[in-house]
Parts: sequence; C-alpha cells; structure tokens
Amino acid sequence: MSRFSTQFEQLAVRHVAYAAHQSLAFDAEIGHGAWRHSFEDRTFTIGERTLPMMPIGTTLPEHGVLAWCWADSSLEPWPWTKEASWRLRLYGIDHDIPEFATSGVRLGDWDDLNDAATRLLVVALGVLGARGSYGFKMRHGGGFFVLTDDPALPAPQEPAPELAQQVLSLAAAYFPDLDQMEIAAHYAEALGGRWTQIPGGLSIRFATGGMSLHYASNRLQWIGPSMA
Repeated sequence: MSRFSTQFEQLAVRHVAYAAHQSLAFDAEIGHGAWRHSFEDRTFTIGERTLPMMPIGTTLPEHGVLAWCWADSSLEPWPWTKEASWRLRLYGIDHDIPEFATSGVRLGDWDDLNDAATRLLVVALGVLGARGSYGFKMRHGGGFFVLTDDPALPAPQEPAPELAQQVLSLAAAYFPDLDQMEIAAHYAEALGGRWTQIPGGLSIRFATGGMSLHYASNRLQWIGPSMA
C-alpha cells in the first residue's frame, strides 16, 4: 500500500534517479565528519567543508510528522530559513502535490520517521535543482533536513554503468513499487540522454557512450552495452 499520494509518486518517478545521482556525487565530494550549522552564517559544515544552507524541514517524532520550515514558528528570527520550503510549497500548490502544499506531512505509518523524510527530501532536491542534501540528527530524536545549492559541487554527468547501477538501485530502494523502467527513462532524459525501449528493458545513449538496462519483475537485473 502506498504511503504517499499518487501525485507525489508520479513526481518521484520523474526526479528520484536524478536526485539519487546528485546525492551520490555530493556524498563522494563531501564525505563524512563532525557537523554543525549556523543560522547566522546561513551555512552548514561537514568535516572541513562549509556550504550554503537551504533549510527544508524537521521531523517531530512525538507528532509523527515532517514539518516544513516555512511553517516552523521557531525559525521566525531567521526569515531566510523559510525560502526554500516556501518555493516547494508553491510548487505543491501549482502542481497539486499535497505533501509539499501542506504545513506538515504525517508519516505515522513509517517505522522510521527520518527514513520516510529522506524520500520526501530526495524528491525536493530534484524539484528545486539542488546540489546536495543532508539530515542532522537532533537531540529530540528527530532530524533537521537541509539542501545546498553550492555551485562548487559537481553537477551530474553522464554515468558509467557502475554508477547507473548504484543510482537506479538507490531509486528502487526509495520507491520500490514505482515503475523502475520509467524512472530510468526520466534519469536518461535529465542527463541529456536518449532512450529506446527494447525487449525487457531500455537502451540509453549519452553524448559519449551508452548502455542497455535489463529488467525482470520491475527490478533491474543487469546492465550491458547499448543496443541503440
């Protein structure tokens, strides 16, 4: 049974693989380390790397919701913290995406609230064209989720087969019940590629190379050379 609206899932089909690709690139660039954030400087820091911060939302375990920053009264002293989530709200209103249009998303059906919020965040990354995302574990057990649009971070490039495997596997882990071949087709288009349907899969061509994706029971089984 779906835990998100049909409209949100249709949006996820279009954005999840591109956002997963960008998230993997962000993780490879930034790595892991001690973290902190500063509302005064509008930044967050991981290890030695400091990036511009776009706050999005906070999970509240006691209420079972992800509260968007635009509706968070505790952020009133820093009006700029509401800008990114407000853009997301306007998108949700314009495109009838209830998860983005309301002040908070009820996630009580999920065992892990922050895991559920990550699925919302990865689609938000795609919609807003951000370069990376991060979730801070807070003392109350919830998470504080941010995006960054730092232009110094690498933009998505056409993937080698190994990276495509990682990206599409991650997208399937986020949204296993969605059409995985359709997700892959949108991924190819987002990176400037072309795709054609082949028996049991897709053949994708990029500017300098390509690959074929082979599926069974809505799961990617193997990647081979382009057949286009």
